[in-house]
Amino acid sequence: EEALAQFKLAIAENPSDHRAKFGAGVACEAMGRYDDALKYYRQACVDEGRAEYIKAKNRLTKDIKHIHHG
Repeated sequence: EEALAQFKLAIAENPSDHRAKFGAGVACEAMGRYDDALKYYRQACVDEGRAEYIKAKNRLTKDIKHIHHG
């Protein structure tokens, strides 16, 4: 929770901070908040199309269907 709070502060200070958005996604995913994680990964991809951002977004997009449907 603390890491996510710090990433959110960084995003509030600089809304185009793709690193903070990706970090927020990682933090949310670690806490099991997959929908929020995917939201942050997508935002990071829009701001900066780095391969690791796209990979995380695509992986979670595929996996979230299984997560929601058990």
